[in-house]
Amino acid sequence: LPTSRGPPSTGIVSSSNRHGVSDVRHECEVVLDMLRKKGVHITLDMYHALFEFWSHRPTAAIAERGSMLFSRMPSFVEPTEQTYLLLMRLWSHCGQPFGPERVSELVEHMQAMGLEPTIQIFELQLEAWLRSQRFDAPKRCEEVFRSMIRVNVSPSKLSLLLLMTVWSQSRLPMAVQKCWEVIAIMEST
Repeated sequence: LPTSRGPPSTGIVSSSNRHGVSDVRHECEVVLDMLRKKGVHITLDMYHALFEFWSHRPTAAIAERGSMLFSRMPSFVEPTEQTYLLLMRLWSHCGQPFGPERVSELVEHMQAMGLEPTIQIFELQLEAWLRSQRFDAPKRCEEVFRSMIRVNVSPSKLSLLLLMTVWSQSRLPMAVQKCWEVIAIMEST
């Protein structure tokens, strides 16, 4: 660790948000770009670290940055299930109405790369719909849940809880009945 006072001389200009706090998320991306320009071999672990860091306070802008950075990954850096999980977490936790569609796009991309969705992927899809606060979220969660069953992925307690929560927050007329249906599934597993 540097012992001198003040920022290290990396050439990075600190930006501030409205509270005067340094935008470290942007600075991490700048460091990654700087390393790339200097010829440093950027590894998948470096991308994962950045996505993980961003996931602690995801916003739509951060999720968009993550997707942009993902699309610019060099061909020698091959994404793994973990890469997709981290990006999906950004989109599912940002709480934007369009977040679930972005998560679904990543699932499709992942499947095109030969990676099959796991329970964690389905849980992130359910969570994205729950956090979107959209009127159609309960029905879309049910579609995700059905597709999970269709591909023989066993529901987890979390997936059932997410489905129950989205229905319990719904104003749709059949919401109470749907909650009871989820409870019946929980009791049978």
